[in-house]
Amino acid sequence: MTLTLLRRTKTEHYTEGELFLGEKKLCDTLEDKVRVIRNQQDKVIGYTAIPEGKYNVAWTYSPKFHRNMPLIEQVPWFSGIRIHAGNTAADTSGCILVGKKDGAGQLTMSKVTAERIYMLISSTIMRKEKVSIIVQ
Repeated sequence: MTLTLLRRTKTEHYTEGELFLGEKKLCDTLEDKVRVIRNQQDKVIGYTAIPEGKYNVAWTYSPKFHRNMPLIEQVPWFSGIRIHAGNTAADTSGCILVGKKDGAGQLTMSKVTAERIYMLISSTIMRKEKVSIIVQ
């Protein structure tokens, strides 16, 4: 299964997008600011969206959230990047937030949306199928 995150709006403080499975839109997304990252020094820790690319998604335990969640693997200069609930860019720390857009740089219905995405990803991985995400 391949998810696609299409970044739609890039601002000085956040990035809005949409998450798709094939042609079907699953939800809206919110990330930190997109920056050109050529090396570790270009990254502003906790305030930078992951680089565009294709990444594998694993289902692992998060010590921060105390539960299993999607982990985006092998992101250059990043670690611990998850797909999770949140309402503003202040909640991202480099991760991808999911929900329903509710104004500029804001999401609602984030917990419900995250649980729906978690079910989709975890059930796919339980069937021994790979999950990836293309960020563009």
